[in-house]
Formats: sequence, structure tokens, C-alpha cells
Amino acid sequence: MAAEQTLSFTVSSAVAATAKVLISEVNSNADGGDFFELFNYGTSPVDLSGWGWTDSSGAVPSAFPAGTSLAAGARLVVLNETTPDAFRTAWGLQASTPVILVAGQGLGKGDAVLCTTPMATWRPP
Repeated sequence: MAAEQTLSFTVSSAVAATAKVLISEVNSNADGGDFFELFNYGTSPVDLSGWGWTDSSGAVPSAFPAGTSLAAGARLVVLNETTPDAFRTAWGLQASTPVILVAGQGLGKGDAVLCTTPMATWRPP
């Protein structure tokens, strides 16, 4: 008969961090360029690499570039049709205002914005 063996191990339940990102503004009929704004209302930075966005048509999302991140308490303006510098000029914003161009489907009149985390998990609505 084999000798009794004692094993010990520790079990812990890891809780995945939940990104606290809000679409805080959408303007889909603007002379200075259509845009939406993201706001991180959490206490930790959020890596937006691999996230995507689409409009209310449910088209395949456009991806945020690798390395795109949103600090805690920070805002990010997302464009899809003009350059960040032209947008800042048109809206009278300071050069330090965080603006990124993520080309993709347009934001038409009365459109909506859907953000996905990360795109590998995206499923059409």
C-alpha cells in the first residue's frame, strides 16, 4: 500500500479589473468634424489597444491603434474624418487637448457610437 501523501495549495479568486470608460459626448453633425469623446471615470488607466468602435449601423468596428491608453480621469476625443490639428483649430481647442484619428465608418446625422472591448470578442448586434 502506498504511503499517504499530503498536498497543499492556495486558491485565490482573481477579480478582473473592469474598465470604467464612458462615451461622454457624440457629435455626428458638426462643421468642425464629427467626433465622440471617451472619459475614464475610474481610478486606473485603461489600455484601449484592441478596442474598437462602430456606428449604429453595426458595421465591423474600427480598431484603436496599439499603445492607445486613457489615464484615470482623462478624456480622449476620437475623430474619423479630419486631422487632430484641424479639429483643434475648428473647435478652438488647445494643442494639449488629447485627440486621435481612428479612421472608419462615418458618423452621419443622428448616428450612435458603440465601443467594443477588445475587438476579438466583438459580435454583431
